[in-house]
Amino acid sequence: MLRGVPIFAHSGGPMPQLLRFSPGLLRHQVARTMVIFMICIAGAICGHAQVGANLSGSVKDTTGAVIAGASVTITNLATGEARILESGSQGEYRAVNLPPAQYSIAVQAKGFGNSKKTVELLVGSELTADMELGTAGTSEVVSVEAGGADTLIETTKSQPSAVVDNRQLAVLPVLNRSFLAVAQTMPGVAPIGAMSITQKFAVSKFGGNADQRNGYTTIIDGTPLDDSTWGTPIINISQDAIQEFKVYQHQFDAQYGHALNAVVNVVTLSGGSKYNGTMYYFGRNANLNATNAMATTKPPYTLLRTGATTGGPVPKLSGTHFFGSFEYLRIGSAQITALPGSNSFAAQQNGNFPFTQWESIGDTKVDHTFSASHSAYARYAYDHQYLPSGGPVNSANNTTDNSIAHSLVFEDDYVISPKIVNTARYYYLSHNLFTTPSNYDTEVVRPSYSFGQNPTLPQYFPRTNHTIGDTLFLSGAKNDIKIGGEATKVYSTYQSHYYEHGQFTFTTDAPFDINNSATWPTLFVQQSNGNYYYRQLQYSAFIQDDFKATPRLTLNLGFRYDFNTNLRNNKFYTGLLNNSFFAGINSFISSDRGSDFVGGMQPRFGFAYNVDGRGKLIVKGGFGIYQTRMRPYWGLQDQTQTLGAAVNITDPNQLKNYPNIPAVLNGKSLDDYVNTGGARAANTLANNFALPYTMSYTVGVGWQIDNKSSLNVTFVHDRTAREIATHDLNLPATGVIKLPNTSTTLPSGTSLASRPVSRFSQFGSVFNDGSSRYDALELQYRTRPKYLETLVVSYAYSRSMINSTTYYSQYVGTQRTPQNYSYNPTDTPNNLSISAASKEFFHGFKMSTIFRGLSGSPYATSAGYDLDGDGQATNDRPRGLSQYVGRGDIDGQLGIINAYRTRPCAFLYYATATCSLAGATRTIARSDLVPDATLTWDARITKVFHLGDRMVLEGFFEGFNLANHPTRYSPNSSMNSSSYMIPTAALDPRQLQWGTRFRY
Repeated sequence: MLRGVPIFAHSGGPMPQLLRFSPGLLRHQVARTMVIFMICIAGAICGHAQVGANLSGSVKDTTGAVIAGASVTITNLATGEARILESGSQGEYRAVNLPPAQYSIAVQAKGFGNSKKTVELLVGSELTADMELGTAGTSEVVSVEAGGADTLIETTKSQPSAVVDNRQLAVLPVLNRSFLAVAQTMPGVAPIGAMSITQKFAVSKFGGNADQRNGYTTIIDGTPLDDSTWGTPIINISQDAIQEFKVYQHQFDAQYGHALNAVVNVVTLSGGSKYNGTMYYFGRNANLNATNAMATTKPPYTLLRTGATTGGPVPKLSGTHFFGSFEYLRIGSAQITALPGSNSFAAQQNGNFPFTQWESIGDTKVDHTFSASHSAYARYAYDHQYLPSGGPVNSANNTTDNSIAHSLVFEDDYVISPKIVNTARYYYLSHNLFTTPSNYDTEVVRPSYSFGQNPTLPQYFPRTNHTIGDTLFLSGAKNDIKIGGEATKVYSTYQSHYYEHGQFTFTTDAPFDINNSATWPTLFVQQSNGNYYYRQLQYSAFIQDDFKATPRLTLNLGFRYDFNTNLRNNKFYTGLLNNSFFAGINSFISSDRGSDFVGGMQPRFGFAYNVDGRGKLIVKGGFGIYQTRMRPYWGLQDQTQTLGAAVNITDPNQLKNYPNIPAVLNGKSLDDYVNTGGARAANTLANNFALPYTMSYTVGVGWQIDNKSSLNVTFVHDRTAREIATHDLNLPATGVIKLPNTSTTLPSGTSLASRPVSRFSQFGSVFNDGSSRYDALELQYRTRPKYLETLVVSYAYSRSMINSTTYYSQYVGTQRTPQNYSYNPTDTPNNLSISAASKEFFHGFKMSTIFRGLSGSPYATSAGYDLDGDGQATNDRPRGLSQYVGRGDIDGQLGIINAYRTRPCAFLYYATATCSLAGATRTIARSDLVPDATLTWDARITKVFHLGDRMVLEGFFEGFNLANHPTRYSPNSSMNSSSYMIPTAALDPRQLQWGTRFRY
C-alpha cells in the first residue's frame, strides 16, 4: 500500500475478481426498474432518440380547397392499431412517432366521398401524404408499392440520411451478417479492416474525425448501445430480427447526440396480428475458400451460424403481440503470422495458429395496445461474444475478448390529443468486457516484434447504466415541435493490470549483450494492479422545431444541451493534491481545474426548399454542432496509472540489468522502489479536459426522378476540434533528458537535462490535442427498376486531414515541437458502392450483389528512436515527415525515409559529439508506400420454394471477394526495422458460403 493511498491489490487470479462484480446485477434492479419507469411516465423530465416516423398531409377537395374537420384514420396494417385524427382549419393532419410499418390512411368528411391510401413509414422518416376527396358517392384508393418508400426523398428534412429495410437485409450478401456492414452501401461509409487505426470490434468508419470511436453512435429501439471504451455497439441483432435501420450522416436533429458525425438508428421487428417467423442456417468451410495473400498454405476454417425468429399475437390477450429471435455463431479458424524473411523473428513466429470463437445473441419484444391512444412495449436483448485473436502464444498481440451484454427497454406512448403525443422510456444496460492475454511473461518490445504479456491486460470492465427519458411531440399547422431530455446514471468499474509484469523496449532486434550497450533496452515500464471505480450522471435536453415558414420552405431548428457530472474527476485529483506522497503533483494538477459539471451547447439549423412545389426537387442544407459522449474509461485510466505504483525507467545503468527486474529496480520490489523515493510515472486528465466536438456544414439537392427513383447529392464540410491525445508534462522546455543509446554522446560541456519535478519520471496528461477535417461530395442514386427489387449506387469523393493523433493514449511525437498535420489514416478519396437485388425469375431464382471500390488508406510511420531526447520514442519522426505516408507528396516522403534509414543520426533534433544508431540497408520503393485499394465483389444466388400461401423455403449460395483481389495492409511502421513497410496482413480472400432459410 502506498502511504495514504489504498491500492486494491489483485489476489486469487483475475477471474475471482471479475465474479465479484457479476452476481446480482439484475437482482436488485427489477423493483427499481418499475419504480423509475412509472416516474418517467408521470412527467416529461427526460428524453431520448426517436425511432418512430411522422406522417402528415392535407385534406382537400378536387378544386384544391381545404377541408376542415375531416376524419382521418391511420391504421397499422401489421397490428391493426388505429389512430383517429381530425383535419385542422387549414385541412392539415399529422400523426407523430408511429412505429415503422405499412399504414392505411382512410379519410371521410360529410358531403364528400371517401379516400384511402396505403403508405410505408420508415424509421425516423417524415412522410407527406396529401388526401383528395371527391364529391359524395365517389371514392378513391391509392396504393404505394410496399418497399418503395426508401426511394422517396424527404421534402421537409435537411439531414443527409439513408435507410436499409428488412427486405434488403434479407437478400443482400453480407459475410458476417452485420447491419453495420450493410451500412457500407451508403455514401462515405467504408470498411475499416485495412486502416491504420485502433479498430477493436469496429466494422465501418463514418466521416473523418481522428478517433473513430467518437464518430458515431448506434441506437437500437431508441437505446444507445455503445461500448464505453471502443465506441462500437456491444449488442448485435440478427438480421432477421431487424425491421430496418437509418443512418444520419453529418447532420441530425437535436434529439440525437453523443456522436460527432453519424447516428445509426435501428428498429427491431415487432409481432403482428399473424404468426410469422424464420429458421435459418449458414455454413462455410476452408475447402471452398481461397488462400490468403499473406499465407503460403490455407488455414483451417469452419463456420456455423444458425438461428430462428418468431412473432405474432399473444393468445387470450387482446392487443398484445410478441416477437423473439436467437442466433448462435461458431467459427473455427487460424491466425496467420506471415513476417517477411527480412524479419529476424520470422522463422520463430510464422505459422497458422488455430482458435475458436463464438457468439450467442437474442432479443424478445412484447407490445400491448391499451386503447387507440395508449400503447407500450418492452424489449430485452442479449449478446455474449468470445473472441480470441489467435497467434503465437508468446505474442503480445495474442489476446481474448469476452463480452457479455444485457439491454432492457420499457417504452410508453400516449396520445394526449390529436396534436400532443408523449413518449416515456426507461432503459437498463449491463456490460461486462474482460480481455485476457495469452501469456504472463515480461513483455519485450523489439522494432520488428513484441513478445510477452500484452501491456494493458488482463483488464475487466463491468458497467451498468440506468436511463430515464421523455419526449413530448406538439404538432400545429406550421410547427412540429419535440421537447425532451434524458438522465443516465453510469456505474463503471475497472480491474487493471497495466504493465504488471514489466515491459522492456529495445531499439534493435539484435540479442541482448551485456558487453554491448547498443543492445541494451532503452526503457522499462512497470505498474501495480488494482480495482478502480467511476460514477457519473449524464443529462441531456433538447428542443426541435420543424417550422413550415412558407408552403415550400421548411426550417429545421434545434438546440441540444448535454451535461456531464464528474467529467474531470476532480474529487480524485483533490485527494492527490492533499496527499504528501504525491508532493510536487501541484506542478501538473491545478487546485482550480474548473467545474466537474461540464456541458455542451449544440445548436442545429437546417432548411429544405421545395423548388417545384410538388416534392420533385428539394434544395437543402444545414449547420450543426455535435459533441461526443464521455467515456468512463478516461476517468478510470487516470486512476490506474496514478494510484498504482508505476515506474518509467530510462537510466542505462539500471537497464543494463535486463532481464532481472529486481536489479533494474535497484534490488527492490516495485512498491518499495516507489515508496523509497524512486521516480514514479503517472497519467492524468488535463486540467481543462473537455469533450471533442464537430462543426458540420452540408448543402445539397434531392431529386425525385420518378416514383421509383431518386438522387441525393450533398457537399459536406466537417471540422472536429478538441481531439484527444497524450503528452508528457514533466519535460524541460529545452534539452535532452534521454539519449537513444550509450554510444551517442552530447558535445563537451553539455549534460543531460533533468525533469522539472524529480519525484516523477514521465507524467502523462490526456489533453485536447488538435483537430481534424473532412470534405466530401457524396451522392446516392436509388431505384427499383422493372426486374430489380432494389438498385443503389453510392459514391463519395473526399479528403480527410488531421492535426492530432488518432487514439487518446497515443503520445504526441517530438512533444515540444509536434508535427501532427497529416492525411487521416481513414482517408479514402474514392469510395464507390453498388448494390442490387433482383426479383424472382426463372422458377423462383433470385440474385443479389454488392460491389465496393475503395482507395487504400495511408500507413502509419515512426522513427523507432527517440529523436528529440524527450524520453518518448512513440510517434517520433524526422522533420518534415507526416504521421501517415502513402498519400500527398509521396516522393518527398520517400526521400526523407530512405535518407533516414541510411543515416538516422543525421536526423536527431540536437547536436551530438558521437552517434551510433543502426540504420537499415533495404531501400524503400515508392510502391512500398502506396496502399492497396480495396476492390470486392460479393454475390448471392437464391432459390425460392413456395410451400403454400404463407410458407417459403430459400436456399442460398453466396461468394465474397469473388475476384479474389488482394488487399494487403498493416505494414511494420518502425523505420529502423529491416521489415519496414512490408505488409503483415491481408483482407480475406474469396470466401464461399451456403445456407437455407424457412419463412412462414
